[in-house]
Amino acid sequence: MTDKKPFYTEGMTVEQIVNLGDDVINKMTTRDLSRALRTVSLAANKRIKRLLKHAEVQTNAQGDVRYIEKGNKGIDFEALYHTEGVLFGLGRGKHKRGDIYKEFARARNFINAPSTTISGAIELRKKRERQILGGTREELQGKISQEEMNNLISDIYSEFHRWKEEYAIEGGYSKELGKRVLKMFGRRVFNKGFTPEDARSSIEEYYDDKYEREEQKRLGYEN
Repeated sequence: MTDKKPFYTEGMTVEQIVNLGDDVINKMTTRDLSRALRTVSLAANKRIKRLLKHAEVQTNAQGDVRYIEKGNKGIDFEALYHTEGVLFGLGRGKHKRGDIYKEFARARNFINAPSTTISGAIELRKKRERQILGGTREELQGKISQEEMNNLISDIYSEFHRWKEEYAIEGGYSKELGKRVLKMFGRRVFNKGFTPEDARSSIEEYYDDKYEREEQKRLGYEN
């Protein structure tokens, strides 16, 4: 009995596999693509599990999931919100090539996102704090207690994600808009004393009013 032909990705690192061009991926056999998915999924799942080690998972009555950091590293859990903590891979059994490719693309995108590593998630947190507060919690130390900072930032992120999910459904979300909204959260919470939940309601009202004004203008109803 002859040995099976080696997998196309045999001996490749995860980084090499996720950086393969689509032209190469499209020429792979289903067997080779399935092995590539397995390798990338294992690496992606390790990242999810590392992030989850630092998170306390909370679920409210509506089923909304929230990740609260255990410890004080200052980790942004955007990657967990994006995947909802669901691991990558299709499991055992035969699968259609299209399903394998779709899951491979999902795992590849996850691996290529800097915020899926602990260090990358910390850098993302610092970036967002600068957007919200004008400085990181380290840079603003002494102006606000660490505990208060952690709680407020966590609450703001939670409400921001709720706003983002609702707004994205309407097809109007963009990264630039997200940056502006984070700053709006920061001004309302830290300058005006809003709770994060009230800040979200205020921002939603602002954009609803803006949409109505633009629609009236478009339809020629504006005075």
